[in-house]
Amino acid sequence: TIINDVLDFSKIESGKLDIVPSEYRFSSLINDCVSIIRMRIAEKPLLFIVNVDAKLPDKLIGDVVRVRQVMINLLANAVKYTKGGSIVLSITGEIILSSGEFWDIGEHNGSSLNSIGDGYDQVIIKVEVRDTGVGIREENIDKIFEEFQQLDSHREHNVEGTGLGLAISRNLCRQMGGDITVQSEYGVGSVFTALIPQVIHENAPVAWVQDPETKPVLLYERRGIYEESLIASFKNLNVPAKAVPSPDIFFSELERGEYAYAFVSAPFADETIRNLRVLENPAIPVILAGGEEISTSQEAPVLSMPAYVISIANVLNGKQQQDSPGKATVRFIAPDARILIVDDIQTNLSVAQGLLSLYRMDIHTAISGAGAIEMVARQNYDLILMDHMMPEMDGIEAVKAIRILNKSYARSIPIVALTANAVSGMREMFLKNGFNDFLPKPIEIPKLDEIVTRWIPREKKKYLGEWAEAPALENQTAPGIPLVIDGVDTQWGIAMTGGSEKGYMNILAVLGTDIQNRIPDFEKLAGIPEDLPLPPEEFSAFTVRVHAIKSALASIGAFGLSKAAANLEAAGRNADRQFITEELPAFIRNLQALAGRIEAALRPEETPRKAGGGDITRLLPILEELRQALLSYDIGRLNLLMNRLEAEDPPLWTEADRISELVLLGDYEDAAELIERILSNNQETG
Repeated sequence: TIINDVLDFSKIESGKLDIVPSEYRFSSLINDCVSIIRMRIAEKPLLFIVNVDAKLPDKLIGDVVRVRQVMINLLANAVKYTKGGSIVLSITGEIILSSGEFWDIGEHNGSSLNSIGDGYDQVIIKVEVRDTGVGIREENIDKIFEEFQQLDSHREHNVEGTGLGLAISRNLCRQMGGDITVQSEYGVGSVFTALIPQVIHENAPVAWVQDPETKPVLLYERRGIYEESLIASFKNLNVPAKAVPSPDIFFSELERGEYAYAFVSAPFADETIRNLRVLENPAIPVILAGGEEISTSQEAPVLSMPAYVISIANVLNGKQQQDSPGKATVRFIAPDARILIVDDIQTNLSVAQGLLSLYRMDIHTAISGAGAIEMVARQNYDLILMDHMMPEMDGIEAVKAIRILNKSYARSIPIVALTANAVSGMREMFLKNGFNDFLPKPIEIPKLDEIVTRWIPREKKKYLGEWAEAPALENQTAPGIPLVIDGVDTQWGIAMTGGSEKGYMNILAVLGTDIQNRIPDFEKLAGIPEDLPLPPEEFSAFTVRVHAIKSALASIGAFGLSKAAANLEAAGRNADRQFITEELPAFIRNLQALAGRIEAALRPEETPRKAGGGDITRLLPILEELRQALLSYDIGRLNLLMNRLEAEDPPLWTEADRISELVLLGDYEDAAELIERILSNNQETG
């Protein structure tokens, strides 16, 4: 963070920091910021309250990276200087119509937004962060936005940071046409207010409740500041709501049967659920959990505090709050869109394929820059995800070659860089070299969804209902048998690869193969005598190889080994032969050990596979469909058919395993040929 701040400030001073606008969802940005700050204050005795005007337009055009940076900086600054009490984030706005007329969003109902002209009007986002922290002396107010400033140092000696955050945030706001102001009382607290103009792309609000008048809420929240915020949020969503001061009154009110929902603090959740079970017309319980509070009941949705209009609307519309990436959902499918993923590590390709299969797109893959150029020359794509660091031809070289192809669409096709080096300045570097955007690795589902939503053509998206639950990867975890691999955070890996344990295990199998394929290169380098000098190209090739395995290890949750790979990558960049010589042998041994543990986890002795042979007549239609999907590179259909094949418990386990292995490795033609041989053999014996 410190390095990024210094780099950003140097770019601001030199006038080289660019604002890069793109389409984004404001609700997603708000959720990101709230989740990050919620984790940062977890160990402090602080209440975090969020108030968002539900009528704010959700789909905006602006530099989402810089807007997020401003909001996070203001909130993080409040967390630094607030030891107790509360931090309140309030987000409102004012619309500027193309005619020059101003609208205060809070004074208009949601239907009024329909009269706004798409794509030309602006909204001035007002972000207010109020804290009960140390405050600022009056004589220091004018200095607070100066670089490298931490005022009142005798009170702030334990506060980490550069003193650049506020200076950068004000400069960013001003570059976007806005500003930041502050009001403060020393010893009482501060209020920072950012104004950020953004273009309105579409008029749907950030949150709304379907038929709100039919969903009256009874609320018991023992913390007054949360109760006040919740009641304001319900009013903002046009939901009838009543707060009561005690559990006894809460339970007696529920007995009247007049409420559709009962929102209750976690300590009283279990008692509430027991009472509701005996009622003739029970309300739906919703548990409000703050900090370390938990409920033993699994019969009700849980809202992590702070609850605000977006998370509340999700519950009242029948959707669960999703604070973790454990279940991948999408808002649309795009069966007519064609996407190309380029990466030299098969594990990374499998992860990306699995996550993108939710969108039902026509997914193609290439394992090299040269292969990608050849595929783009043969057919058109709507989007390309291109790995940055690849051997022989890296992503930048491949993009430059694509842009000069003798095809008009090649000059404008959206190309997104995949990179594990997401430091400040990378986005600008990629944009200058022909890319349109970048996506950090390991791939996070919300960030992937932003990219796909932004770049897939609107006419090829088939929305599943503006507020409907989208398809999800089913978690096919074996009940009562948790997947445990020493040195791997398997639960994190499952979440980051789409929430399906079966899909995660498939990716583990591919990683095992990737490791075995790359160990010989590492062993070759480790075997070169230390006194024999290495040419620069050897260091460069080593850096690319270890970088690739680093991101693959991170994708499956092997963080210790991924960190070791990152250290070796840095040594390769610096031509640090001594470090590589000392650390590489242990890294190779640990890679081999991980491959062995993965193999043991995937093929436990207590569940042996059946031998081949037997009647496979019932499987012939599935196999034929699978063959067709392989030949047409229909990845979405392919995943569904592979799941069906495995669920059938087929009598040809040896062949099924081989088909699965070929599919995971991307050898679709070989897999199709194997299926064709199985089908031919069955016809001959039939």
